[in-house]
Amino acid sequence: MRGVRRVRVCGGVAIAALLVVAMWLPMLPAPMAAGPEVRDGGAPAPGSGAARTPPFVRVVDGKTFETTLNMNRTLVSLVGIAVAPANTDCGREATRLLQSLSSGGLQLEEDTAATFDAHNRRVYHALTRDGRPVARELVRAGVARVTAEGEARHRFPTDEAAARASGTGCLWNTNVGASAARAPSSARSTAPAPSGLTRMICRVHVGVVTG
Repeated sequence: MRGVRRVRVCGGVAIAALLVVAMWLPMLPAPMAAGPEVRDGGAPAPGSGAARTPPFVRVVDGKTFETTLNMNRTLVSLVGIAVAPANTDCGREATRLLQSLSSGGLQLEEDTAATFDAHNRRVYHALTRDGRPVARELVRAGVARVTAEGEARHRFPTDEAAARASGTGCLWNTNVGASAARAPSSARSTAPAPSGLTRMICRVHVGVVTG
């Protein structure tokens, strides 16, 4: 009889546990569906048209950034401009400006004269959220030079000439260098002239040493 009672008790506990699970199971959250897979490489093919980046892009230097296009991680280079290396002061200034301009995402437009550069980066013309050409903003700020790459209509030599003439940006601003060059002569001009007594002592001292 004890064995029968023990079986009945165990059976009752198991049934109660199953009832609790059945009551709570519908309340559990449904498993989240897996998001689309982002693959490495695979830049859009030539002639694929315009593209839009996500709101955030990873800026590499003043003209290069990594983004996702057609679910592929793609390294993009802005065509028609050149910037200083990213490990220089001027290069860091260009990088910061590109990061600011790309905030919120960029509209990318193909160039009919260029698709990939020498480093196999996909080249595009980029526009900010409010429609400003990114290359032009970099040139105007004096942190990028105009090159002969890409379509002529996307080059901005007039903006480069204006930045150069006004000494705008790290590429054309020479005030810091000029000030540093003038500093020694300025310091010499403001130093007090030696007194007559000082000159006499110096002459005596030199005469004793050389004699």
